[in-house]
Amino acid sequence: DILEREVIPLFYSRSRDGLPRGWIRTMKQSMRSLCHVFNTDRLVKQYVNDFYLPAVAEFERLSCDGSARARELASWKRKARDSWNGIEILDLRADIDGNERVGAMVPVEAVLRLGGLVPDDVTVEAFYGLLDEKRLIRRGCPVELRPVHRNEDGTHVYRGEVGCVDSGKYGLTIRVIPSRKILSNPFQLNLITWL
Repeated sequence: DILEREVIPLFYSRSRDGLPRGWIRTMKQSMRSLCHVFNTDRLVKQYVNDFYLPAVAEFERLSCDGSARARELASWKRKARDSWNGIEILDLRADIDGNERVGAMVPVEAVLRLGGLVPDDVTVEAFYGLLDEKRLIRRGCPVELRPVHRNEDGTHVYRGEVGCVDSGKYGLTIRVIPSRKILSNPFQLNLITWL
């Protein structure tokens, strides 16, 4: 509708001198409002600040002390990959009665077996969101659950809360991803476990 009713008529509507004055006015306004944001100078500065400088700092952090931190990270990555298949999400409990209102907080508890890993090696998240017509969570939101205790059988209990931000039918599941302060991105190992 915008193209058909506004943009195209502006371009083809010509003044006596044959110029599309409305189109030119719109383009100049766009340039005034957008060029300071959408330009290569801003883009290069953003890349330097958001990616290149942090990468240099990460390199320096990992390579100091004879690359001790790099070796520690490599060892931990090996441990995480070797142990990942031992992770089991055994139970998910959510205190839901079906009458939750927008703004309500719902307590969530998950019970996991971590295999050869410890709670510091993983992040456990409740992943929830509105369900689509196929009962799939399309735009989910992760909420980190905190470890609260270890059971005698070696399983770990995690708890947290998820919020009801919109009305409708919600889905809820649990996911486990690698976690380590020294790890720059939890998804770089391509390891994830879902309930």
